[in-house]
Amino acid sequence: AIEPHAPAAAAPGAIDRFRAAYGLLLERMRAAYPQAEVWCCTLCPGRVAGCPSPTFAWNLRGAPFKSYNDAIRVAAREHGCNVADLEAFGIDYEAVDGTHPTARGMRQLSALIASCIEGAEPDERLLPADLFDETFRSGELCPGEACVGCEHARGTGSSWFLVCERNPS
Repeated sequence: AIEPHAPAAAAPGAIDRFRAAYGLLLERMRAAYPQAEVWCCTLCPGRVAGCPSPTFAWNLRGAPFKSYNDAIRVAAREHGCNVADLEAFGIDYEAVDGTHPTARGMRQLSALIASCIEGAEPDERLLPADLFDETFRSGELCPGEACVGCEHARGTGSSWFLVCERNPS
């Protein structure tokens, strides 16, 4: 059995390594499929199903979520790829554990991606009303530097699955 463990802080340079690895992935994809129209999606915050307010841990391991998205945007630009900027919508998708989408969460993500591919500006008012409403508005719950060790952080069984239980009041 795999024992659950608490997340640790990301190593220095984690974002730079992520950007380089993402760039290498795109470089290899472009080499293998030079005529392909490649789309890169920014990451979108998940929310535990049934929670009326955000639960996403924005600084999970001390590496800000937005920095990963910036790295995706830069790598996509450097390799001539399109970006489906899911983060720009400012809304959460429904997730089983805050990370893995439910069936509704998958429909939400596909609606966000389709909207980007169709060329629409990120505007939640253009999304299907049966999938999104004002309660899915994203929000950073904490200005802290890392969620590791925070009293509001709750692990969901893995070092990468963590949700924030801070009351957004």
